[in-house]
Amino acid sequence: MVDGILGAETLEQLTRLHREHHAAPASMARERSQLRRPTRTDLLGARILIDPANGPEVPGAIAADGTAEHEITWAIASLAEGRLSALGATALLSRGPMTSPSAAERAEVANAADVELIVSIGLNQASSPSDCGASATYFGTGQYVSEFGRALADHLLARTVAVLGTPDCRSHPAAVSILRLSRAPAVVLEPGFLTNPDDARRLTDPDVQRRLADAVVDGLVDFMTGRLD
Repeated sequence: MVDGILGAETLEQLTRLHREHHAAPASMARERSQLRRPTRTDLLGARILIDPANGPEVPGAIAADGTAEHEITWAIASLAEGRLSALGATALLSRGPMTSPSAAERAEVANAADVELIVSIGLNQASSPSDCGASATYFGTGQYVSEFGRALADHLLARTVAVLGTPDCRSHPAAVSILRLSRAPAVVLEPGFLTNPDDARRLTDPDVQRRLADAVVDGLVDFMTGRLD
């Protein structure tokens, strides 16, 4: 600004500062919610939401044998919820086996319960049947990345890859609704592609679903108590 005249460069800088000022509080709340928590020695009383993606009305990807994504995510999520509850956690599911709430509605369930962490379980699909592997996403934009979410995503993905023996497609930042609208740190874990024959064979196997649920729970125990490899 010169002699009271607002130049284009100064205007752009002020606009950028305005955007960052308004974006920061919501983003930082995700990290602050964890910094306020005491260090845990176990999961007793921990509030965790397990979010099985999709539902009968929005089935998601479909395997060659007709198995829908929502059936697999429900199987894994409900097994994980059972184990977490047995460990003393207050484990919640974002939907029932026959309901199809939107991602925004599922995020509201998490916010209303004031959960500490969210693990959303989804499956991938692609036009090419050769695409395969497991991946994870955490909240991130051009201005902000949840470091807590990234660390949790990396840890759960490593356990998932070890269980499945599948390619590691890495973790990535994203701003999808369940990550963006939830106050607690959240991760979307996608253990495979239903459009890939080998991935689909594994993911529709009840024993593999149980082992995936165990991997999620064991990963959460390690992460929340600080017992990382």
